[in-house]
Amino acid sequence: MGGRVHVPIPVGTKFGRLTILNYPPRLFGRGNYQYFCLCDCGVSDWFYAYKIRSGHTSSCGCYRAELTGRRNIQRSNHANTIN
Repeated sequence: MGGRVHVPIPVGTKFGRLTILNYPPRLFGRGNYQYFCLCDCGVSDWFYAYKIRSGHTSSCGCYRAELTGRRNIQRSNHANTIN
């Protein structure tokens, strides 16, 4: 039977805005590893290794909040120019 082999991520490696802070990672659930990471905005939390590696997770959520804020400003500016 062939199972997945966990290849460790070195401490200090950056993925987007996240920096890996701990080794070894904690095992969570059915073979899902989590790493403790620090985001550029200062938030630290546990993130799944497979999501970090795939690029699905690249920040703590701060990037999405920034994009939403920018989008709302652009929409409000556009609404003001129409009137």
